[in-house]
This record gives sequence, C-alpha cells and structure tokens, in this order.
Amino acid sequence: MKCNKIFCAALLAAVFAGMVGCSGGENYSIEDKEWKFSTLQNTSDGKVLYCSEELSRNWPEAEILDMNCAATDGTITIVSGEREWSGTYEKYGAEAVGTSLYRADFEGVEAFLTVGATEYADGTRTETLIVSGGEYTLHFIASPDIQ
Repeated sequence: MKCNKIFCAALLAAVFAGMVGCSGGENYSIEDKEWKFSTLQNTSDGKVLYCSEELSRNWPEAEILDMNCAATDGTITIVSGEREWSGTYEKYGAEAVGTSLYRADFEGVEAFLTVGATEYADGTRTETLIVSGGEYTLHFIASPDIQ
C-alpha cells in the first residue's frame, strides 16, 4: 500500500512538472486578445465538423468556417459572419500553473473555458482557448500566435 502511495505521488509530481514545463510557468488570461477559430468538434464522438481555412487540409471532410472570439470585463462574444453569440464568464476553481479556467453562460447554455498554451513537436507554442459546452467543443488560438 505504501508503494502505491509513493508511486501516485511521484506520478502527480511528474504531471505537474510537465504542465509547468509546457507553460513556461505562466498563467494565461482570456481577456484583451482576439481569438482566431481553429476547430469545432462534436463532443460525443470528437469528430471535427468545422475548421479554419488554414487547417482544412488536416480535416478535408470538415466544412470551412471563419469565426473569432473576444472577451473583456466578464463578457465573451463569438462572431461568425453575421451571427453573434454573447455570454458572461467568471473565473472558475483554483488555477493550475499554465492554465486559467472560467465558467461561462451563453443565454442559458453553460460552457467551460480553458486558456493555456499548446506546445508542438517543433517547439513552437500557441496560446489556446477551448470552449466546451453542450454538444460542441470549440478551439481558438490567440492572434497573433505566441512563440
């Protein structure tokens, strides 16, 4: 039993160290950025239904969609063409190093927002916003990308 506790503690420490390493020790904010759309996925099966034009070769079966998101002073707005969705948000839970969590309400639909950095195999990093609520998960990147 003692061995399992030590193993679990070591595993948690390794995961935490990995999160700090990937984030550069920073916490990221949702505010005062323009977020550029990447993908929209169905939460039930993970299928990418829509993607940005830049990512269309990665998901040829997905429809191309142009969408942006901005958040300031507790209000979040997502715009695609002439359609607009607005909601409110607030910090949610304790922050982990490298991520910021928010809870949002889009006209009665609850969503959770996660902001952090995605690091790629080539060493580049992109500040990322994930919006999860209802049947869909949307991914955005900060514009311009961070390096």
